[in-house]
Amino acid sequence: DLASAASEKKMVLSGLANMGTVAALEMAADHLDDSDLQQEAGVAVGRIARSTISDHPQETRKALEKVLQVTENDRLRRQIQQFIDQMK
Repeated sequence: DLASAASEKKMVLSGLANMGTVAALEMAADHLDDSDLQQEAGVAVGRIARSTISDHPQETRKALEKVLQVTENDRLRRQIQQFIDQMK
């Protein structure tokens, strides 16, 4: 909430990507609907998910599926889909 400009929010999302918590995952996923932040939020969700999948599979899957729904980045979509496929 303290970051007001999109560039500041992108930096926060970049930092979140290095955190392996459900709170960070949910915070990143909350920004997937913002077209200015979608790319950074999707990448952050993908990176965070690697740390949260074992202890929080439902929350992780939900966030990953949201990335699939909103991203226009084909490379990110393929990476996320592969990750989801490995979860099965």
